[in-house]
Amino acid sequence: REYNLSFHSLTEVADTFLSTIEDAGYEGMLYSSKYYLEEVWYPTKYKKWLAHYTKQTNYEGKYMVWQLCSNGKIDGIPNSLVDIDIMYKK
Repeated sequence: REYNLSFHSLTEVADTFLSTIEDAGYEGMLYSSKYYLEEVWYPTKYKKWLAHYTKQTNYEGKYMVWQLCSNGKIDGIPNSLVDIDIMYKK
């Protein structure tokens, strides 16, 4: 919002960044909330990392990773809450 970018320009910036990451030999992903994936981002060729904090997502698009909460607990990480993500096969 601070830079007053249109949704189209925002997607172009993300695509340029992800292209740069992939040119360097890494796999890039677009990390976004369900709302932004449905309402803000223009279609992109990059894989998606869906942030949707719910027991079962109703997002209908394709995604490779689903972040289902940010208040998970993991043995060995005392007194800290963590993100819980599910990565699906490539």
